[in-house]
Amino acid sequence: MVGQFPKRRLFTPGPLNTAATTKQAMMRDIGSREPEFVDILRDVRSRLVELAHASPNDGYYSIPIQGSGTFALESVFSSAFSPKNSLLIVVNGAYGRRLADMATLWAIDHMTIECASDEFPDLEVVKRALQKKHFSHIALVHCETSSGIVNPLSDIARLASEFGCRLIVDAMSSFGGIDINVVELGIDCLVTSANKCLEGVPGIAFAICSNRFINTCRGNGRTVCLDLYQQLDVLEQTGEFRFTPPTHVVLALQKALDRLDEEGGITLRHERYRSCAAKLWNGMTGLGFRPLLAPQRRSCIISAFHCPASDAFSFRRMYSHLLTKGFVVYAGKTPGVDCFRIGTIGQIAEEDILELVNEIGCFLSAAGFTLPLRPTELVQSG
Repeated sequence: MVGQFPKRRLFTPGPLNTAATTKQAMMRDIGSREPEFVDILRDVRSRLVELAHASPNDGYYSIPIQGSGTFALESVFSSAFSPKNSLLIVVNGAYGRRLADMATLWAIDHMTIECASDEFPDLEVVKRALQKKHFSHIALVHCETSSGIVNPLSDIARLASEFGCRLIVDAMSSFGGIDINVVELGIDCLVTSANKCLEGVPGIAFAICSNRFINTCRGNGRTVCLDLYQQLDVLEQTGEFRFTPPTHVVLALQKALDRLDEEGGITLRHERYRSCAAKLWNGMTGLGFRPLLAPQRRSCIISAFHCPASDAFSFRRMYSHLLTKGFVVYAGKTPGVDCFRIGTIGQIAEEDILELVNEIGCFLSAAGFTLPLRPTELVQSG
């Protein structure tokens, strides 16, 4: 059946290409209250906590939420804050702004520290904000996939500890591909999704929370479905979801976690992603493209490149051309900067990167560009 569909290579930050065995794990039905499924769910939850270098003995729990990663973030934001709390949000991209939007919607007392999408947050500005007002929580996006920047998590964690703040980390696109130790960093809540670096399929997300964090959520939930404390409470008491779980997605995630173990864990997966990203950077700069980010700020998750300034170039046309060849890339998501993005996670290899770069070169040549692109043909802003 799979062979009847066109082949797609997804150069995106998720959903992404998954292994055949991961997809095959979904090819059976299982009841959500069967003992076997309860055991599988327990196994998945336990292994995710272990990947974060924690355990129940450290006071950490993995709480699955049906839906995309944003559903889990909404669960956290609608459950963790009382009128007595205040939140400092570090923003340098679209997903940081999404956190601010949630804080506004849920009437959370909050403040944002904003900087350009191609820059790290100014730690002195963050520190001065913490000195002026006591914030109960700090929230940060670890890898901003709108640009590909990896924010300085350890520095923000140090400030959170210094000022007695609970730390919420959106690690949606980094967890499983970049090693994160929640105990050492003092992260109280890490939110991630199955369909990013864990290389599962979309449909379930997780909040990995400390005991002190989840206890403050008791009685604060403002929705029925997304009440984080109630979700954990029922899971711990019964081993089951409160409401219908995405059973097939959980089966796929268990297989994806097996594959992560077989690959050698997060460290070796990170090395594979870094190798693919290096091939991409070399290939794209060889064509004359200019990366949005300086080398020290780039991630191995996704990279943004400036579009040629010439009227002969259209991202929409390039996207359509690549799609006919089975390649999927992303449009830009950085205000004021004409760029596009290419992901380097999931089940892709260096040869896939080389084929993609070659096809981009073919498109440019057909559009009348001489390769490599000249500096005058590139956007100079940003």
